[in-house]
Amino acid sequence: MLFSNDIIKSLKIYFFIYIIYNIYVKYQIYIAINFVIIYKLNIKKWREIIG
Repeated sequence: MLFSNDIIKSLKIYFFIYIIYNIYVKYQIYIAINFVIIYKLNIKKWREIIG
């Protein structure tokens, strides 16, 4: 019983870490895409102001 409980606990911890990792990776990609879009928009604005 104790051995099976330890396996269940470790699986729960592993699953939790896996979910957090997936959310983190997806969120990082989302931030990167937004950053690129904002950066490109800013370049266009700067060119309008300078040019």
